[in-house]
Amino acid sequence: MKTLEDLTEYYQKVLLPLLSNFEEDRRTLQRKNRIYTPIAGLAGFLLLYFLLPYIARSGRGLIIILSVYAAVPTIIFHNLSKKYRNSFKHTIIKKLIHFISPQLYYYPERSISRQKLASSGLFPPEFEDYSGDDLVKGTIEKTTIELSEVHLTFRPSDFDVLLTSAYKGKDFNGLFISADFHKHFKGNTFVLPKSNKFEKALKKMQAKIDPSIQFVQLDDPVFNETFMVFATDQIEARYILSPNMMERLYRFKEKTEFNISVSFVNSQVNIAIPVNKLFFEPHYTVTAIDFEPIQEYFEDIQLAVGIVEDLNLNTRIWSKE
Repeated sequence: MKTLEDLTEYYQKVLLPLLSNFEEDRRTLQRKNRIYTPIAGLAGFLLLYFLLPYIARSGRGLIIILSVYAAVPTIIFHNLSKKYRNSFKHTIIKKLIHFISPQLYYYPERSISRQKLASSGLFPPEFEDYSGDDLVKGTIEKTTIELSEVHLTFRPSDFDVLLTSAYKGKDFNGLFISADFHKHFKGNTFVLPKSNKFEKALKKMQAKIDPSIQFVQLDDPVFNETFMVFATDQIEARYILSPNMMERLYRFKEKTEFNISVSFVNSQVNIAIPVNKLFFEPHYTVTAIDFEPIQEYFEDIQLAVGIVEDLNLNTRIWSKE
């Protein structure tokens, strides 16, 4: 894994000259925003003028006025910043990911497939809306991995069948990681955040995924205080969740500081990390040559791809059948 010292050297030699060009573009973007904001206000005023008859009838005049004044400048700035954002990702973020590992590839506009999300068993079988971006995929030494930011909206009828207490409400926003475990699983194993409603969760999983799923009581009290485990094969689940693996999962949970959910399905280990954060987005309010945002991007990538090292996936304990 690359260190912070490695990043500092790479920043000085490679990224800083490129970021200097982006700093000029960022300042131009801010100047345009200052010019177009009054224009946006005028456009909002004219729009309100034509909407006045409707506003008077609806009885929601203040809400509509505030919505229009908020929306028009936002739309204009979004269009102005889109080109800068795309160029920044295709240049700076792509180089940063390649620096972390030449075997990793970055696709800013793509995301992990809907099919892979559904087959992980970590979400309701169907979801109403799905979007995502910032796909990173490739290999870390021997292990294939892919990850992306994802945003899921569950149907109202699915609210009662959420598989884990990690997803509260009707949305999941966060990071999804899928890596090769280098073993064909006979069954499915799920490691979910601890909840006092595990019996209810078990019934939901039996109904929606597989009626043979059972609760698995493991021997590690610390792990059991943090997670609950369900599996279709008790013996295989205990084989996968060795004392070493349980410790590594616990440490990864502590490292992320979020209620992670994990599944071992179809020879893949899948991890859902609920976090309300936009990854790899350029910071318009600070200078582009600031090292701190670069360090933040670096640490986000390291956290995600570091799962290979954290779970020791490159050590081939098993061989695929």
